[in-house]
Amino acid sequence: MKIGLILECQESMVAWQKNADELVCRHIIEMLEPGTEIESVFLGNKPNLLAKCGKNAAQLLKNGCCCVIIVWDLYPPWEGESDAKKDYAAVKKNLEEAGVDKDAPVYCVCIAYELETWFVVDRQVLVDALPKIKASKIKSVKDFERTDPKTILSEYFPGRYTGRTAHVVQLLKGLTSDKFERIRKKCTSFNEFMDSVGKCKTASQ
Repeated sequence: MKIGLILECQESMVAWQKNADELVCRHIIEMLEPGTEIESVFLGNKPNLLAKCGKNAAQLLKNGCCCVIIVWDLYPPWEGESDAKKDYAAVKKNLEEAGVDKDAPVYCVCIAYELETWFVVDRQVLVDALPKIKASKIKSVKDFERTDPKTILSEYFPGRYTGRTAHVVQLLKGLTSDKFERIRKKCTSFNEFMDSVGKCKTASQ
């Protein structure tokens, strides 16, 4: 199975190093469907993603991907506006303009804040990822979809959490498949991402 990923982040400048967002998506896909081939496209920022996802999705499908998953953040806002419905509409319009069939296996995941949200939904992820910190010091986050996850994570990293690859690699140690069901029940975007991977498997058959 080959999955195409379209992300709003910048591509890593180092050939051997994965972008942090790509690392997280790859980690989840590989835990759900080991052996999956992944081809990623990096569009730099949200406005570029909304304007260019269509032609890139079309190309990924031509490249043999059985499906494409488009992932972006609702916040921080661009041009002072954050509206998930408008984002989805913009993506749909761009796909149509690029000639991508409305029934094509292209799936959209809009994350309330940023990809790091998925690390803070379940407290046990941080407990397992950060064994040098006493479990009693790690707080449960109640309103995680309205809270900047980088601010939360900065409480547990020296200096502050920067989203560097090394930080994400550390956090991924706690994001294990045994927690996925708990996270998806609480977090809409994580549920949508897992569902998208499941649809990809169906599309590949």
